[in-house]
Amino acid sequence: MDDRRLAGIVKRLQDLPGQSLFQYLDDEGKRHTISSSDVNDYLRDATESDFTAKDFRTWAGTLLAAHALAEANCGDSEHARRIAAADVMRTVAKRLGNTAAVCRKCYVHPAVLDAWMAGDYSKLMQRARAVATRSPSDRMLEEDERVIYALLEMLGKARRPAR
Repeated sequence: MDDRRLAGIVKRLQDLPGQSLFQYLDDEGKRHTISSSDVNDYLRDATESDFTAKDFRTWAGTLLAAHALAEANCGDSEHARRIAAADVMRTVAKRLGNTAAVCRKCYVHPAVLDAWMAGDYSKLMQRARAVATRSPSDRMLEEDERVIYALLEMLGKARRPAR
């Protein structure tokens, strides 16, 4: 962890008794844990949609992979594309703190990898950039997110990410 302030906060959380990292003490000093269900309930309430933490993790993994594939230089062969995709999955896995296999299976939209393997990814990304540039500004998404959202829309696989 690079952020000293955040590292200090996490350290204090780890020093609380119990096994849960995310917990807090209420005004009376009683310890309460925060579970994944609590987080997902909060996300559903905040977004007024059926979003979970996994959706955000999948969106992050898909963004990372889609942009890394766009920058990957490899030959035109299917074998070269497979090698490049495996390299990208290792990079995404490292960033998400998971294995490449889990990232590929659970946290990167399969349509992105399918488009990459089909060999027309560069052209698709150019079209997605053009669509994202022409489309009305979506304040919910950053520019790089709009490009990947446009790509998924073109592939018929879009689901609006929550913020």
